[in-house]
Amino acid sequence: MPPSVAALVYRLTDRDLAATWVAPDGRSEYRKLARLAELLPSLDSLRDELADGMALARGRVPRLRAFASGWGRRLLPPELLATPPDILVIVPHAVVHNVPLHLLTWDADPRPLGCRSGVTYVSSMSLFTRSAARNRGRAMPGPERTMAAGGTDVLTSRDGMFRAIPRMLSGLFADQVRLLDERRPGLTRSAVKDAVHAEPDVLVLVAHGHLDPTTHQMSGLLVNPQGEVGWQSIALRAGQLFEFRDLPLSPAPPLHSSARAEVLTTAELEIFTQLRSELVVLLACSSGAGHLMAGDEPASIAETFLRLGAASVIAPMWDAGYEASLEWVAAFFDEWLRQGRVKAVAARNATSRLRAELGDDHLERFGAFSIRGDFV
Repeated sequence: MPPSVAALVYRLTDRDLAATWVAPDGRSEYRKLARLAELLPSLDSLRDELADGMALARGRVPRLRAFASGWGRRLLPPELLATPPDILVIVPHAVVHNVPLHLLTWDADPRPLGCRSGVTYVSSMSLFTRSAARNRGRAMPGPERTMAAGGTDVLTSRDGMFRAIPRMLSGLFADQVRLLDERRPGLTRSAVKDAVHAEPDVLVLVAHGHLDPTTHQMSGLLVNPQGEVGWQSIALRAGQLFEFRDLPLSPAPPLHSSARAEVLTTAELEIFTQLRSELVVLLACSSGAGHLMAGDEPASIAETFLRLGAASVIAPMWDAGYEASLEWVAAFFDEWLRQGRVKAVAARNATSRLRAELGDDHLERFGAFSIRGDFV
């Protein structure tokens, strides 16, 4: 029996937060959910807490807990929380972007929504349509997927830990694996771009994220310095290429004296690459977080990878600890590849497994990850 699929498409009026609820049987209904004047202060406080890395590391997240078991329930139709579908596609709008709706609970069931339903976020219906149409996993699912993966920790001495995740996952892909960090100088800007050009089915990048507070296009991933500078080319028109030196578009942020890094910026990716990956996994600090740009366009590293052509992206909404990230990703790939679940259901089961291990007191750890884009 195929899984039941529903959708929730948010809209803002001048006074209210509203949504169109599309039930699994196809029936749709427009709902006014809450007054904006009542919601905005609480949403702002929640975002401030989720941006506080120290509070997250210490598990001091009272606003997140109050949201999950209290006022946040007003953001969903009651019948959705009472009887969630197997898969739920959420299309946020304005103030609802980057809000962890998958952590909301119901009085009759203490499990978060993301443990009961496979939740997928996508910033617009048109982007969902594009993500599903280009998802080659819908047309050719099977065991012969290829993976390109790499990790680097340019800030501390834990480089081996970051590289361990790609190596752990490589066993699931037989000989169809390209490790981007196995040769010096390691995971670099050109190594990632070369891997993208090879069109792997799965791309996994483990690094530190960098969010530029003023120019989103200069945000990206902190990777190893390039070493010898190479060349890049772009097509000006048919049969004509323009070549130039492959230099960083943005200087690295201030680092401690012994650390050296370059920023693989989202602008650089938008210029040089077009993705064909069925799935991109970004294990980088807050790579799923960002801010809202003009035209209701959320700006985040994860969103950039979706718009570049990835069918689905996994990224943390806030800073996630290494151990929890490792366990969630391992559980997800086991559910997706070994058990043959669709991605949203695999994410649901991975979150459930980590919650069972950590307990409800650590929802900031088991609830950081989500699927963006296509749910298959």
